[in-house]
Amino acid sequence: MFTDAVTLLALPFAASLLLVAIHTYLGIQVLARGVIFVDLALAQVAALGATVAFMLGHAVASAATFGYSLAFTFAAALVLASTRAWSARIPQEALIGVLYVVAAAAAFLLVDKAPQGTEHIRQILTGNILTAQQTKDWQSGKLDFIAVIAEDRVSAAERGAFSEFSPGEHFVYKNTDPLVLGLMIGAATGVSYAEWVQRTIFDPAGVQGPGWISQNPRGQAHADGGLRLRMEDWARLAWWVKQSSGQPDCFGGYLRDASRTQIARKPARVFAGYGFLIWTDNTTAPDTYWALGYGGQRIAWSHRNDRMLIAFSNVEDWMADLYALFRDWSALR
Repeated sequence: MFTDAVTLLALPFAASLLLVAIHTYLGIQVLARGVIFVDLALAQVAALGATVAFMLGHAVASAATFGYSLAFTFAAALVLASTRAWSARIPQEALIGVLYVVAAAAAFLLVDKAPQGTEHIRQILTGNILTAQQTKDWQSGKLDFIAVIAEDRVSAAERGAFSEFSPGEHFVYKNTDPLVLGLMIGAATGVSYAEWVQRTIFDPAGVQGPGWISQNPRGQAHADGGLRLRMEDWARLAWWVKQSSGQPDCFGGYLRDASRTQIARKPARVFAGYGFLIWTDNTTAPDTYWALGYGGQRIAWSHRNDRMLIAFSNVEDWMADLYALFRDWSALR
């Protein structure tokens, strides 16, 4: 466990030292040039670039996302440099402030279209130094998921205390929840997460083509992501979920509860409720429940009938039309 902790913290510690050195030098240059807060404005522009990349379907830590951030930052720096000649009439600090506010507002407006918008806004505002990781550690199995989750989070889960709140009391969208769930499945069943999914989901659902479940060599995986199937097998899985929700057994009861609002989301953006890893109370398409992926993947079911919708896209900006389409189609008799 100590080795895993060192692996987890080594790069963030090095990044912290590097940031101190860089910011000390750059801070002196900022003060010398009288462009106070320009670093905050450019950082917010970089976050806007990353947000645009995310909304276009790129992974958060991908090269494309970093490219978007760098391009947006260079463009903003060029704008600020070209406006220095106006400083006699308009203070440079005013332009920096305007740039910061515009970039922040634009980022909020963009992520507001995503169901996980609150989480993305939090990441934009605060960041996380622990994300300074090399993904090869995860791929090679050197990085243990248990080490990624805080000690108190795992120890609490082992005691059966999964949250400081009572069920239905408070909504927080956190990636640590499905991580803990994946660890619990492995501990309870004694098999790898992938093997458990194959036995309990893929085989009963009649999945026929090859699939892919993301997990490291230790058998640890996200319990709500990292899953790849052919389109026809997604349709089989969606139909199996719908049929199983009508069964009187334990799994059927779970699906019925999962597809109903267990906690309300305030403010209600795209979805006003959340079940068990299922989004509910779509503000455009009532009486529907949705499984969401990144970049425009959607599987939707209707409580009114057996109609389902499966959509795969690499962009999010047309989801409003998709919700309206499913609303109208599920309402037809």
